[in-house]
Amino acid sequence: MQQLAKEKYKSGVKWLTWSAVLAVVSVGGWLVYTTRFQESSQPVEVRLLTVKRDTLEEVINESGTVELAEQQTLKAPADGTVEKILVEVGDFVTSGKRLIVLRDPEAQTKLADHQLEIQRQEVTLANAKSQVTAAQEKLKVAQAELEKLKNGDSGGDRTRLPAQRLAIAKQELNLTNLRAQVTEAQEKLRVAQNKLEADQKLFAKGFIAENELQNQKDAVRAAQAELRGAQLEVSTALLDLKNDNLELERIESELQQEIADAESELAQAEVSLQDAVAQLQNAQTQVRQEAIALQKLQLERQTIEQELQENVVIAPVAGQILDIVVKKGAVVQQSEALLVQGNPTEEIIKLQLSTLDASKVESQQVARISVIGPNPESYTGRVEEISLLANLSSGDNSGDSSQARVPAIVRLDNPTGSLIPGSQVSVEIIIEQQKNVLVLDAEAIHQKDDEAFVWLIDEQGRVSKQSVTLGLEALTAIQVKSGLSEGSRVAVPAPDTTLQPGMKVKTVDSEQ
Repeated sequence: MQQLAKEKYKSGVKWLTWSAVLAVVSVGGWLVYTTRFQESSQPVEVRLLTVKRDTLEEVINESGTVELAEQQTLKAPADGTVEKILVEVGDFVTSGKRLIVLRDPEAQTKLADHQLEIQRQEVTLANAKSQVTAAQEKLKVAQAELEKLKNGDSGGDRTRLPAQRLAIAKQELNLTNLRAQVTEAQEKLRVAQNKLEADQKLFAKGFIAENELQNQKDAVRAAQAELRGAQLEVSTALLDLKNDNLELERIESELQQEIADAESELAQAEVSLQDAVAQLQNAQTQVRQEAIALQKLQLERQTIEQELQENVVIAPVAGQILDIVVKKGAVVQQSEALLVQGNPTEEIIKLQLSTLDASKVESQQVARISVIGPNPESYTGRVEEISLLANLSSGDNSGDSSQARVPAIVRLDNPTGSLIPGSQVSVEIIIEQQKNVLVLDAEAIHQKDDEAFVWLIDEQGRVSKQSVTLGLEALTAIQVKSGLSEGSRVAVPAPDTTLQPGMKVKTVDSEQ
């Protein structure tokens, strides 16, 4: 009996348990159904966008560096010292204008030495020409004397007269030579004094030692002494010439007494004639040789002067001086930057585009340029040049194409006069532009299985899925080619909201 009672008790408990579970499930299902029904009957909040017509652009944004047209850095043509800076920053210069003068002390010293050598050669040539003149005079006298003797003229007693005249001519030649030596000594003194002045300036700046300055002073005194010696020799030669002239007068007075000896001197006259001819030929040969040597020195001087002329930096084109890198007195090496010049009548922007952007850019595309900062003023320009070769970014040796940049140039339509060369600006290149087309924000477009669609709101406030054909895609907006019309209302649900066709929606933050 007890066992039977226990089994009936267990069976009753099971029935009660299953009845309770069934009741709970029924109540839960009823609650879920009620909640779902209430939710489906309440509208979902969405943002409202209205399809409108507008201008849509696909652009590339990049920063660039401002430069002037024909902007270039002028460099030193050779090693030297900046002697003169003939322009200032901001100056407008014409093509060919002298900008900076460099001094090459070694070349200038070489030129001075050559100039002195030329002067010496000119003196030597003058002496050779004087010798030709003297030889011609001697030949003329010898020919005349010989002719007189052959004709039986008792002019043999006049041989001392031409001899004395020849002596005077030699003395005059010697005097010419001595005067040339005075000129040479004066030039040597001038060069030494100029060198002393230059050394004194260098000594004052501490560039040379005191003993070098003292050596130059000694050189100046030596040159002065040499000049005095040369002047003394000229004075002595003048006295000798005066004595020779007196002797000539004495010979002329004794000429009548020596006529009887003329015939015996006929043979000597013939020998003298031959000597005079030989001397004239030698003198003429010497003149030709000295003239050739002088021409050679002059050509060498022209070469040195050309080298010095190349040390002058000139403006290659007309433009404005933007920057002067060096100062007067600075020592520069060949190819070292001196100044920067550009043409302010034209302004360009140099860009470095990614390879992806560069593939979209073409010449003559319109660009907008603006200064980086608040409330920037915008300028227009066009793509003038885009390189066919990409360059790796600085310091990148990996060969990664993502690091490659393509140089490009944008030229402004009109010079602004306000953009600063070397500054960074923002450049917006218009790749494609569509005017008066249907435009919708990109966030309203949905993609599923390569199909684009939007949630279209009808007059009852319910949504339906509308397929659309897209066109030009900008950064935040997209062109709608078909599927919508101007004024169509499109729903933009919240990220955590899923819309279903026929669902009722409530618009918030509607466009005005």
